Amino acid sequence: ALAVQVKPGLITDEVLEEVCVIGTPADVARLLHSRYGDIANRVALSLPYRAAPGLIEDLLREMRSTK
Repeated sequence: ALAVQVKPGLITDEVLEEVCVIGTPADVARLLHSRYGDIANRVALSLPYRAAPGLIEDLLREMRSTK
């Protein structure tokens, strides 16, 4: 895995939102489905931190229920 640190303010929030999916598990599930639902049948997540207990399970549950 490649970890890159960027000077704060160098990348705008708009650019970050174009290349990343950020939010609650429900937000992430909705955004992944809207962006990739018609073209992908799998996604890979990269978490640069230790996920809070239950976060991955919540996300998977939301992704399975999002159509």
